Amino acid sequence: MKRNVSLASFRLSLVSILLWWLIASFFVICGILALREHDGLRTIFDLADIDQALWNAAQGRPFAMTNFPGMTNRLGAHAEFILLPLSLLYRVWSDVRALILFQVALLALGAWPVYHLARAALQSAWAALGMVLLYFLHPAISGAALMPVYPAVWGGVFAAYAFYFLRRSSLSAEKAKSAKESSARPWRLVRFLRSPLFAFWLFILLAMLCKEDMPLLVGMLTSLVAGFAAI
Repeated sequence: MKRNVSLASFRLSLVSILLWWLIASFFVICGILALREHDGLRTIFDLADIDQALWNAAQGRPFAMTNFPGMTNRLGAHAEFILLPLSLLYRVWSDVRALILFQVALLALGAWPVYHLARAALQSAWAALGMVLLYFLHPAISGAALMPVYPAVWGGVFAAYAFYFLRRSSLSAEKAKSAKESSARPWRLVRFLRSPLFAFWLFILLAMLCKEDMPLLVGMLTSLVAGFAAI
């Protein structure tokens, strides 16, 4: 019995190592290729738009831009409010390469919820690892890593994390219900802030901040999930 438990634990550890190896490999390879695209002057005008808006936000001029005739604010094109908190990145490293690497890193870390959601659905860690490999090989992901920066791309990753935490929240619902009955009211807020449900709403908010049409997509997905939960 102990031998079977040890073997299962070893397999999970091996899968975890391979998972993080795939994540790191994707980041390194695509990060290098994306920077080479930029250094080779093969990135397009959209990257300059976001770079300038982000730099201006870091200087206290949110969404200001001057490189498009007749438009002085990026909100005239897209409502990408996620750029406001992201502008803190330019306070640390004021370079468009930081933005490029941020997008590649975010896409790489998108494999984490993909793995856990696939493992729950397929009941197999190795099958879930295969889904991660397919995630990285999909043209929509590998292509986005080499494209100019688009906040709409980030919304998909945030949505994946939201549904990962939603699943964790549903698994811990009964435990949380019994804990609420015996906990003092001030501690309920602390428990909520540490709960998967809070993380779900946080990532839902981040997804909706990525672009003006993301709330519609997120709303449809959450309604679908709520409908399945009610059945």
